[in-house]
Amino acid sequence: MSMHGKAKKAVLILSALAVLVTAGLIAKHVCEKREMTREQEREQARELTQRLLDEEIYRLDTYGISDSQESIYVNYMVCEPVDDKAQLVEKLERLLVEKRVVENAKDFCLGLPEDGSQYDEYRISIDFYRPSKQFPIGWLPMGNYTLEDYEDIIKNRVISIDIPWDSESVDDHRYKFWKPDTRYDYDTMTFDVYTRQTQADGSFVLTEVLHQ
Repeated sequence: MSMHGKAKKAVLILSALAVLVTAGLIAKHVCEKREMTREQEREQARELTQRLLDEEIYRLDTYGISDSQESIYVNYMVCEPVDDKAQLVEKLERLLVEKRVVENAKDFCLGLPEDGSQYDEYRISIDFYRPSKQFPIGWLPMGNYTLEDYEDIIKNRVISIDIPWDSESVDDHRYKFWKPDTRYDYDTMTFDVYTRQTQADGSFVLTEVLHQ
């Protein structure tokens, strides 16, 4: 092979190596960028989780009205539920006040295009759900979906608090503790109902009551 041919071949080899090196650098840059993006997403998820843990509860979807049950209902995630019934009630009652949950539900009804005052004999029913692997802290229904579109989340329902519209005392509230060992279906899940009686020293007693 002539010197000219050898030089040409060397140039081609060097060009091919340069292309390979460039491609490798581009691939490395893309991988690093992807990893950086994933890490940013993980960091954002951690920040969101911590913010919601600080908030303690957050609303899962919009308000609903059931004329057949004469209730306004709303769903919340309770980020760190406790197993003890009295402690859970104490925690949630505090958050109902801090987050103005009842007032916000009333404002929603009163702000409807029709005469919102027609609901002033309805009760406000608040369902609380615990987080899980399938429905972690920060989870929300997608798009225009509501909780009713996610059948499995019924397994996470912990407690419902029913509050009369004109309630003047926390002792008017009724608590439904959902039983986890029953069928996970909105129509067949069973619950225990408790009422509350505040004592002179500010403590309270939960009493189980018979229900239909």
